[in-house]
Amino acid sequence: MREAGADERAGVLLGRRDQAEIRISALIFPPQVISGRLMCEFDVSSLEVIRHVIGSLTDAQLTKNNADIIGWFHSHPRLRLFLSNTDVQTLATWSRIDPRAIAVVADPFLMTTQEKKIAWWEDGGSLDGWYVTFDKAAADAVMTPRQVMAMAEAFTAYGVIGSTWDIVTAGCTVRWRVISGPDE
Repeated sequence: MREAGADERAGVLLGRRDQAEIRISALIFPPQVISGRLMCEFDVSSLEVIRHVIGSLTDAQLTKNNADIIGWFHSHPRLRLFLSNTDVQTLATWSRIDPRAIAVVADPFLMTTQEKKIAWWEDGGSLDGWYVTFDKAAADAVMTPRQVMAMAEAFTAYGVIGSTWDIVTAGCTVRWRVISGPDE
C-alpha cells in the first residue's frame, strides 16, 4: 500500500505582494497530470481556470488582499527543501511571465520545526531558500472558510467535469470535485 502524501504535488500560490513582503493566503492544487515519488505536473491550462475563478468572485467572496497568483508550490516528500534543475527551469519560466513570481517547496516529513519544513525562492536568488514565516496576526491575508467555499463553488463554472481541485489555507482545506457544469 502506498503511503499517503508520498507523491509530489504541485499547485498555485494565491496572495499579495508589496515592496516589503509577500503574503500567501491559499494554495490551489489543480488536477495533477503526473504525480509520483520524484516528479509532479499540472496542466498549464489550469492557470486560466484559476484566473477565471478569481475574476468571477466578488470582493465579498475574495478580497483583493488574497486574489493574485504570486507563484507556484510543490512538495518534496522525504527529499528535503531545494530546487531541482527542473524546478529552477520552471521558476525561470514563471519569472518570464511575472518577474516577481516565487517558488515554494515543502517537505512535511522533515524532523524539524514547522517553520523549517517550508522554504521559498525567487528567480535569480540564492541556491538556498528562505524559510516561510508564519504570521498569525496577518488576518487580512487569511481566507475565511466562506471565501474558500465561494472559490470552490466557482470551479463548477470553469473547471472540467470530473476534475478535483484542492484549496488549502491556514484556516481550512477543501477538496472540490466538479460533477456538473454551470447549466446542469
